[in-house]
Parts: sequence; C-alpha cells; structure tokens
Amino acid sequence: ALQRGVPSAMLTEERVAQLRSIGFEFSTKPEKTVPDLDWSTRIQQLEAFLSEMGHLRVDPNYDKYSNLGGWAVEMSERHRSWQEGREYLSPDMIEKFGQLNALGFGFDVFPTRRGERSWEDSFSLLLMYRQETGSCRVPHHYKADFR
Repeated sequence: ALQRGVPSAMLTEERVAQLRSIGFEFSTKPEKTVPDLDWSTRIQQLEAFLSEMGHLRVDPNYDKYSNLGGWAVEMSERHRSWQEGREYLSPDMIEKFGQLNALGFGFDVFPTRRGERSWEDSFSLLLMYRQETGSCRVPHHYKADFR
C-alpha cells in the first residue's frame, strides 16, 4: 500500500495518467486508526464477525467493528513477535492470546506488502474489474481475486 506523503517508485506520473485515463479516482481519506477498545469489546466484535462470516480470517482492510481488520493485524504481529522471542508479554496478554486461539483466531492476518504483484498484473486486474462493473472503485471487501 502506498503511504501518504511518501514518494513511490511504483506509481510514476505515467501510471497515474494511465489510471486517470480509465476513470480511476484517487482517494484522499486519512489513514485508518485502530481505536483502543477494552478486550471484552474486541472479543464480542470477533464473535459477531464469526457469526456473520462463518470464519475468523479477518481481512486486514476490514474496517467495520472499529477497524477490526487493523486490530487483527496488530494482534497477529504481536503474536509473531512473541513467538519469535522479540517481545516479552505479560501473563495476562498470553492468556488473551489463548482466548483468541480458543475462538479459532489464526494469528495470520498481515497486510499485503507492496511488490507482491507487478504493476502490470494489478492494472490488468483493475481493467477486468472495470469491464465487469463499469467502475474503478474496487471495494475493500472485494474478494474475487484472492492475493
């Protein structure tokens, strides 16, 4: 994902023009934050997500339930750091990880990193989406193309 204010070698002026030529609109929304909610609220949100979706593979961009996707990324990254010995956790946090594990949370929610797909492949997929829907506004939850 591109970061605001950080120049990108991937998004050149030529590529910006290419996107604009097909009607792509650039968003100016601020980056989403992850609200600091109490643990029981997050567990309730995960349970509601599980009830709605039938699984706990939370998309990192899922922003319902106070940015549950961002929180799932944070939990996955903390769990990985702890497993790799890079972070010390309190017994309370280890117990909370156990609670997440018991629910079926896989600690495998990580953001898609830049460079996992070429520009050409991404642009081609956007053209296919536009042909299907008539729009370049791909929703965050669109999953016809599993990364």
